[in-house]
Amino acid sequence: MDTGFITSINDLSNPILGLIEVTQKCNLNCPICFRRLKNACKGSTSKDLVFGEIIERLEKLKKDRPDINPTIALTGGEPTLRDDLPDLIAKIHEMGFKRTEVMTNGIRLADDIGLVKDLKKAGLSQMGLQFDGFNDKAYQLMRGRELAETKRKVLENLKSVKQATILAACIMKRVNDGEIGSIIDFAVENKDFIEHVNFQSFIRNRNNSDEFSSTYIFDKDQIVNSIEYQTNQRIRKEHFTPPASILPVPEFIEAVSKKQQKQYFPLFHKECNLTTYVYVTKNKSLIPVQEALNMDSFLKYLEKLTVELNNTNSWGRKTFLMTKLTLKMFQLIKKQIFRKMLFSSMLKKEFDPLANLKEVLMISCENYMGDHQFSAERNQKCGLFFLEGDNSIRPFCQQD
Repeated sequence: MDTGFITSINDLSNPILGLIEVTQKCNLNCPICFRRLKNACKGSTSKDLVFGEIIERLEKLKKDRPDINPTIALTGGEPTLRDDLPDLIAKIHEMGFKRTEVMTNGIRLADDIGLVKDLKKAGLSQMGLQFDGFNDKAYQLMRGRELAETKRKVLENLKSVKQATILAACIMKRVNDGEIGSIIDFAVENKDFIEHVNFQSFIRNRNNSDEFSSTYIFDKDQIVNSIEYQTNQRIRKEHFTPPASILPVPEFIEAVSKKQQKQYFPLFHKECNLTTYVYVTKNKSLIPVQEALNMDSFLKYLEKLTVELNNTNSWGRKTFLMTKLTLKMFQLIKKQIFRKMLFSSMLKKEFDPLANLKEVLMISCENYMGDHQFSAERNQKCGLFFLEGDNSIRPFCQQD
C-alpha cells in the first residue's frame, strides 16, 4: 500500500529548504510544539548531533542533488544551545551552500550579543525567530512562560548587527489572532532588518499537549482575512496568491540565464501557502505588488516570451525579445519603483527575491498538515525537508 510517504530527495518536486535538527536540547517546554515528545525538553540528557555527522548529511545531499542549492536551516530543539553554531554556519557556506538560517526561540540570543555577532560574522543569511506577538498571556499558554521582554531584547540585538530576520508567528484562535496586524506593523517599522513575516497555523498532532484541541486552529485563509481587517485594507486578501502561481517568473529567468532558478521560489501546493510581497516606502506606506502590476497579464506575457526564448539561439532575436519585454513592462507596471526593481532583478544571473529586493517585505501564511490532514500530493510538493540520520529525507509535515 502506498502511504504517500517520501524518503528520497529525488521524490520532492521543489526542495528549497533543508532542515537539520542539530540538537535535541531545548530551553523551553512549549505545550504547542509539534516535536515536543520527540526531542526537546529533556534537558542535559539530550544529545547534540555530532558536527561530522551534520557535514556528512550535507555532503550526501550535494551528491544526490548537485542541481539544487537549498537554504540550509539549523533547528532542534534549540540550536543556539550549541556553542559551535558559528563554526557550523561557516562550514556550510564553505561547502558551497549559499543561504543559511537558524530557527530559534531567541532566549540565548537575548542575553548573548556576542553570539549574535559571531553568527553574523560566520555568514548567517537569516535568523528565523519564533515570534508570537507582544502578549505575555499568549506566550504563557503557547510557550509555557512569559517571553515578551525576551523577544524585545533579542530583536534589539538582531537589529544592532543588521541581521536579516524572519518573524515566525504561530497563530491560534482566540489566543493571539488579534495581534496579526501589530506584528506586520512592527515588521514594517523595522524593515531595515526584518525581511519576512511568516504566519503559521497551529498544528494539532499527537505531540501537542492534550489541552489543545482543533478549535484553536486558525488557518491560512482566516489569517489572510485578519490581515485585511487589521491593516485597514492596506493589505487585502486578493493580494495573496499561492506561490506556484508565479512559476512563469523562474521559468523565464532560466530561459535568459540558462541556470536553474526554481530552487529560489517556494512553489508549494496551493493548500499549503498564500504569499504576497509588499513594497515599503521611505515613509512606511505599503504598496502590495498586485497594486503596482497587472499580474495576470504579466505572467501570461512571460510564458509566451519564455517559449520564444527557448526556441531561438540567435543573439539578435534574444535581444529583440528582451527589448519587447522592457516595453511591455512599462505598460503593465503602474509604479516606477517596481519597473526599476523587477527589471534589475531579471537581468541578474540569479534571482532571489528575499536577498535582492531589500525594500520588499514578504508576508506568507502557511497551513501545515496535522495527524488527520495528511495528503500525499501536498507531501510531494513540500519544499521543506529534514535531512535524517539514515541518509533519507522527510518532508516537513510527514511524521516520523
